[in-house]
Amino acid sequence: MRIAAALALVSAWAAGGRNDLRTSYWAWLKRLKPSAVAQTEQRLRPAGAVLPRHGVVGYLSDEDSYTTPGMRRYYLTQYALAPLVVSRSTRKEFVLGNFREPSKAAELARQNGLSLERDFGDGLMIFRRKAP
Repeated sequence: MRIAAALALVSAWAAGGRNDLRTSYWAWLKRLKPSAVAQTEQRLRPAGAVLPRHGVVGYLSDEDSYTTPGMRRYYLTQYALAPLVVSRSTRKEFVLGNFREPSKAAELARQNGLSLERDFGDGLMIFRRKAP
């Protein structure tokens, strides 16, 4: 029964309905919103171009990375920058700043002994550990 239904669908598509199906498919694709992964990868691309390709960098945020929204943002950051390892530590030479409220960045950096290396906008920053 399934084979007959599949053959009927393929036959209908081949008989001329393929343009309608193709048009409907592309219209459906255009309505989809970019996934959180794709959005994060796009947002972090400028920082990824500056950070080392391998090794470990720290992570600083105004969100608690142990809450669901903060953890999700942290894990998406790890995924987007792999194979670079993103650690929840601020004791690395380079620290990625990922802020919902960029106005909090300066104080958090100061508290952690970091200086701003580069600000990419939209709450995305790279910090460097200050020399002791």
